[in-house]
Amino acid sequence: LKNLTWLSIGSAAQSFVPESTPVCGTLPDDIYDLKNLRTLEIVDTHIGGELSPRIGDLQELSSLNLPANEFSGPLPAELARLSILAKNTQSLVVLEDNNFSGKVPESFRNWPDWQARWGYIIAGNQLDFSEVMPTIPQFEATTIDGGTVSSAVTAENELTMLFQWFSWCPWSPVIVSELKELYPAYKDKGLEVISYTNEDDVTAKWYADSNGFTWPTIANEYNEGAYPLGVEMYPYNVSPAITIFDKSGRLVYYQFGADTKWKEFIEERLGS
Repeated sequence: LKNLTWLSIGSAAQSFVPESTPVCGTLPDDIYDLKNLRTLEIVDTHIGGELSPRIGDLQELSSLNLPANEFSGPLPAELARLSILAKNTQSLVVLEDNNFSGKVPESFRNWPDWQARWGYIIAGNQLDFSEVMPTIPQFEATTIDGGTVSSAVTAENELTMLFQWFSWCPWSPVIVSELKELYPAYKDKGLEVISYTNEDDVTAKWYADSNGFTWPTIANEYNEGAYPLGVEMYPYNVSPAITIFDKSGRLVYYQFGADTKWKEFIEERLGS
């Protein structure tokens, strides 16, 4: 097996069925001897235990996809080596819906995957990432109305919200209806909102116009080899998703789903 490049247990499709793949136990230590492994994918199983620091020995690994299992314990700092060892390409790390806990290692601070895809690591775990708090992704994009908006907008406002939605999502309208009321009330108090979808610009403009968006909106569709936000779905592949950044661009609030706690946060920070 020393020549193995792809190891997959379970499937992404398993997450749509009631029963997970009935495979259990922990990862054998000699799995870290597979020096040619490029993809390690374990999805929706009963496999658990801690990840060994030897994960950093998989120098060819560019995709570590471990969602919906029973992994636990701290994240090894050696994970942050993966993006460096991925042939100068951004690696793919998905650790959502496990039982990881403890502080996210300091080494994650300068890890490209952390800044762009921290949601895929935080979601569904009990991790403290207060010491490596992400900053707003660096972008400059054209809005659906032909204007320009960039991450530099944070310096001009007390709070800047990024709001991810999809036209087919039944929960996005919950956030939209609340934003339509809140945005004009807080625009002059230091709040800016930028919403985005990974759908095409025609769909994005239709949805925004139909729902009366008054804030800048981006069609974050793959174009000319890149996404306007730098990643297809930020910070996580869920809709709706909200992230809020302060004047320095530092993350101060996030949520996945149609909760209304984001309103309480804005009222606390900017006044009622």
